[in-house]
Amino acid sequence: MNIPAKVLTEAVDSYNNHLKEGTLAQMNPPCTYQKPYSLDKGPFYAFPFEGGMTATFGGPLINTKAEVQNLEGRSIRGLYAAGNAAGGLFFRNYIGGAQFGGATVFGRIAGREMAHRAQELANK
Repeated sequence: MNIPAKVLTEAVDSYNNHLKEGTLAQMNPPCTYQKPYSLDKGPFYAFPFEGGMTATFGGPLINTKAEVQNLEGRSIRGLYAAGNAAGGLFFRNYIGGAQFGGATVFGRIAGREMAHRAQELANK
């Protein structure tokens, strides 16, 4: 893992101490395991791992025209969002690959709406 043994030992000891003291939530980052176990009996194995975020359930709410909605549910004129920048596309779960659909569909809608808006402004 290319981690000094002392650093790894200190991290495991810290976790085990927090577990014994019931203070896992005070760790940084907090440990939120529902059924945590102490790390005291090997063998242990390690592998390189990098976390990532595929999609969020957050972001500004959009309407069917990809317009961002304010807190009163009205469109913010000229502000659009699509793909992972838009919220409200997923409810309880994320469907694998769905971000591409949302990005494609609402990106195209946003582009069309921006072109219509630009044309309206040009005609004034």
